[in-house]
Amino acid sequence: MRSLLGALLGALLGALPGCADPLEDEVQQTEPEPFEVALVEVDDLDAWVVVDAADDDLAAHRPETLNCPVGAWRAELGTLEVQTGVCNYLALAQPSSRALAPGDHLSVDLWHDVLDAAAPATAHVAVLVAGRVIGEAEVPIPNAPEVLRFEWTVDEPLAAGEPVVLHLHNHGYNAWTLVAITATRPPP
Repeated sequence: MRSLLGALLGALLGALPGCADPLEDEVQQTEPEPFEVALVEVDDLDAWVVVDAADDDLAAHRPETLNCPVGAWRAELGTLEVQTGVCNYLALAQPSSRALAPGDHLSVDLWHDVLDAAAPATAHVAVLVAGRVIGEAEVPIPNAPEVLRFEWTVDEPLAAGEPVVLHLHNHGYNAWTLVAITATRPPP
């Protein structure tokens, strides 16, 4: 609680042009504002970059021959769609849009169409932030269409610009759609 002298000083400084109450600034800095934002713009094809083998945190999953032309992934009605019939492995990265603090929440929404292949197989999809897997699934093929949601609570500070990676490999002519990666900070 402010003392009477502190309150008077704050009022006097606040009344002067260009001066702010330092106690008010301190309060504003210690109470983070709640938010809900896209951590990446999933449909911004110019923001995504293909991760090369040297920078791939899941490089052990990479096939010997990687075949994934740029046309295999595209923006589709505000989402990112990947056609695995022409793409046997994909790792795409985009810098995160904002800094995150412990307690912030991330959610990833994606889905796949009917999964089919000439022989039974397993698809693997994962999302990583700053090199950490925040959600992943192994999906048997064949399989019916399915919506997937990964949720993760941030446990250590993350700077804005940290790489957010979509990792996907799947056998057969299948379609996967990344809908959103959302960061949320609830009200205090």
